[in-house]
Formats: sequence, C-alpha cells, structure tokens
Amino acid sequence: MLIAGCGGGSAPPDREQVGSVVLIYARAFGAGDGGKACDQLTPAGRAGFLKLVSVLADTHDCATGMHLLGQAIGPQAAAALHAARVSNVRLSGSTATATITAGAEGAVVRLAKQGGRWRLVAAPGIAR
Repeated sequence: MLIAGCGGGSAPPDREQVGSVVLIYARAFGAGDGGKACDQLTPAGRAGFLKLVSVLADTHDCATGMHLLGQAIGPQAAAALHAARVSNVRLSGSTATATITAGAEGAVVRLAKQGGRWRLVAAPGIAR
C-alpha cells in the first residue's frame, strides 16, 4: 500500500529558499564561518568580494577574507547578524530581492538562481 505524501519530499518554495540563503549568509558571516558565507554567493559575487578584500587583507581566498572581516565586525554586529530578519522577498524568474535587517540596519540584497540553487549576487554591505 502506498501512502500519499510520504517519501522523497520536495524542495521548499523559492521564497523560503531565498530567505534561508540570506539568513545562512548573515549568520555564517557573523560567526566567522567564511566558507559557509562564501558558499551563499554566486561565482561573480565571490569574485567581486575577492577583488575588494584582496585590497584590504593579504588574501585571495573567499573563506579567509570572510573570516577576517567577520572577526573585525565586533560582538555587537555579530549578535545583530545572528538575530537578522528577512522580509520583502520578491521573485522575478531566476532573480530575487529581499530585505535583510540586522539590528537597526537594513539592506536590500539581490539573489540569482543558478544550477537550481539561490545565491547572493554580492556580499551584503561589503561588495556591490
């Protein structure tokens, strides 16, 4: 006997995936987990981040650069990123925008769906 609804499960709706990517990035960056933060960026987003961070720090590695900047933000900013909220998710085909609010600061971020996965087009607040 087969039971409907059981089994492999499907991916969450795009709106949820977009919000999740933004929060994963914010929390990873705030926690100093550069690898996880970089995984949330598109290849072009990583390249843009590396172009900027290589001027500020002696590294050409995304994870190392994220880690170094994450350490530099201080405990209050890290706590705000951990408690960040996402709102106003707007989808348009394979692109999306969302608003991330961390503490009193808010920013609109852009995302793109590549290879079936949503990723940030640029590191919020760091690279454009």
